[in-house]
Amino acid sequence: MLKFSPPRRSSIAIAVACILVITGCGAPSKSDYMREMHAALQRMDREGGNPSSMGSAPAESEIRRQQRAFEKAAKRIDDIEPPNDIAAAHRRYVSALTACADDLGKLALAIRDADGDPNRLAENISVIQQDMEDDVTKLGDVAETFRESGYAKAIASTG
Repeated sequence: MLKFSPPRRSSIAIAVACILVITGCGAPSKSDYMREMHAALQRMDREGGNPSSMGSAPAESEIRRQQRAFEKAAKRIDDIEPPNDIAAAHRRYVSALTACADDLGKLALAIRDADGDPNRLAENISVIQQDMEDDVTKLGDVAETFRESGYAKAIASTG
């Protein structure tokens, strides 16, 4: 008859360590998370560029460039694993960035459809203005949650 002998503690410890290394178990550190978030937002700023003129309506192409930058940032940030204590706010931040990208797409269409007519542009923008304001408010609210949770550097202004 075979006799069963339990594995040694050191064998169990080695097996657990191997599993943790293989699966990448463990939440990311706060500093790593903030660094990754900040880098993603810096890249969004670079990719989005600056509007060419603040006094007049931006061109559709400028708005589309901003829209693409927001979309890419939302995707990059969605791919970042947040620490558990900020995970819910992280998801809300991705959602707010995505909503803002959608709003920029609507704004680009409003500019194109206005065909240079400032009155028509104002009318087109008035249709989407409340959605835009709501989504910017959501972005601000979640940014406040980041600040209150000690993650202000993750979303600090880069420009």
